[in-house]
Amino acid sequence: MKKYNFADYAFQFITVTAGVLIALLIDGLVDWNNNRVLVAAAHEAIAMEVADNLKEMQGLPKSIASAHDDIDNCMNFANDILAKGKTKISTLQLNFHLATLNSSSWLSADRTGALAHMSYHQVKDYAELYKLQELFDKIQSRAVDAVADSIALISQADPTKADRADMLKFREQLMRLRAGLVVTEDLGKQLTKAYQEFQPLK
Repeated sequence: MKKYNFADYAFQFITVTAGVLIALLIDGLVDWNNNRVLVAAAHEAIAMEVADNLKEMQGLPKSIASAHDDIDNCMNFANDILAKGKTKISTLQLNFHLATLNSSSWLSADRTGALAHMSYHQVKDYAELYKLQELFDKIQSRAVDAVADSIALISQADPTKADRADMLKFREQLMRLRAGLVVTEDLGKQLTKAYQEFQPLK
């Protein structure tokens, strides 16, 4: 029976250790490559999402301009009824079309762990952009709620017969709606500029 000396044990120990280290190295390289692919996919998806959101925002100025025209018409109607009890205005409408902005790629990057493998500055840039987008979504949603509240005040068949109190509330709501649209417009310009200046990361 062969007896093992110190050299034999040392050789076996080195062989096993080398095998473990090689396995760990390979596993680490696989994880690194998977993370690199995950991050690259996240960057690409976010870049596409921002581009799509920018296209959506390009229709906002026209929508807001149309909403201001509607408000002017409704305001003239309310002023006529309150001052003279009658008006030549025969049509009332209030419309404001939302800019539908997406954030699914940003949320997916967070949930899949891609953000954890990006640099601090990359994540910071993304977070600031989507925070501004979130704020804009809230502001424009409030404007839409104001439209609904305004319409509800004169939703009867003949709005010229609305109570004076309701007409006063209607005019007040219109002024609030106009102010809300100004804020929406200003914030929309900031968001559009942020989208335009956005540089896809790699």
